[in-house]
Amino acid sequence: DPGKTTPDQPVPEIPGYRPEVPSVTPTDPGKDTPVKYVPIENAKYTLTERFVDEEGNEISPSVVKGTDYEEGSEYDVTGDAKVIDGYYLKETSNTTGKFGKGDMTATFTYAKLGKIIPVDPEGNPIPDAPTPQYPNNPTDPGKTTPDQPVPEIPGYRPEVPSVTPTDPGKDTPVKYVPIENAKYTLTERFVDEEGNEISPSVVKGTDYEEGSEYDVTGDAKVIDGYYLKETSNTTGKFGKGDMTATFTYAKLGKIIPVDPEGNPIPDAPTPQYPNDPTDPGKTTPDQPVPEIPGYR
Repeated sequence: DPGKTTPDQPVPEIPGYRPEVPSVTPTDPGKDTPVKYVPIENAKYTLTERFVDEEGNEISPSVVKGTDYEEGSEYDVTGDAKVIDGYYLKETSNTTGKFGKGDMTATFTYAKLGKIIPVDPEGNPIPDAPTPQYPNNPTDPGKTTPDQPVPEIPGYRPEVPSVTPTDPGKDTPVKYVPIENAKYTLTERFVDEEGNEISPSVVKGTDYEEGSEYDVTGDAKVIDGYYLKETSNTTGKFGKGDMTATFTYAKLGKIIPVDPEGNPIPDAPTPQYPNDPTDPGKTTPDQPVPEIPGYR
C-alpha cells in the first residue's frame, strides 16, 4: 500500500537503556513516533581491542578485554599494543577513556615495515637484489631494530655495513659499488626429484668472472639406484654472482614378476634395474629376469 508503512516495527537497541515497548505501529506514516526508554541500573559494558592495518583489515585477532565495565569506568589499554610480524604500530584510537552508556572499542592501527633497497651508484635499484624487510623490535611494537646488516650482493660492495632506519615505515636505499674483476663460484648439485642431495655437491671452480662461459653437462655422475632425469643451469654465462648447476635424478624401475592374469606374484623378487656404467641417464640392456620356483 503506497499510503502506509509496515506494522510492528522493532525499536532500536540503545546500550544502557531498555525500551518500554519492543515495537511500534505508526498510525500516521508521516509523523515521528517517540518511544520512551528507561535507564538500566548497573548496566555492564564490554571493552574490545582491535588490531588492524591502515585499511582497517584485522591483522591479529581481536581481544575482549572485559565485559563488566560500568558507566563511568575508566580504562587505559595503551600498553596492550602487540608486536605483529612485518608491521609496526602507527597509531592508536580510543585506548584510554571513560565508559558512557555503551560498549567501547580500542583500536591499534599498524603499517607495514619498510625495506632495505640496494641501489647502484646512480641510485637505481639493483635487479634481482634482495630487499629485506626491517625486523620487528621485539620489545617495542612501534619500532624496528637498529644496526640492521645490509644484504650481500655478489659483485657489489655496500657503502655502509648496516643501517638504522629513522622511520620504520620508510624504505632505506643503500648504495652499492661494483667490484672490479670480482670472482665467482660454480657449484654442481646432485639431487632427487624432491631436491634432496643424493651425492655430495662439487665446487667446480672459484675464479670465474662476469661474462665467463661454462658447460658442465658432462659432469653428470652415475649414482647407484638412480638415473639422470634432467639438468638445470649446466651451461651458461656468469653475470654478477655465483652459479649452481643442478643434476636431478629419479629412482630406477624394477622388474615385477606377474602371473598369467597380470597380478604380482607374492614374495617374488623384484630386482631394480642396474645402472649403465657409461651413461647416467640409462640402464643396461638384456637384463635377466629372476627365477621363481614353480614358475616359468
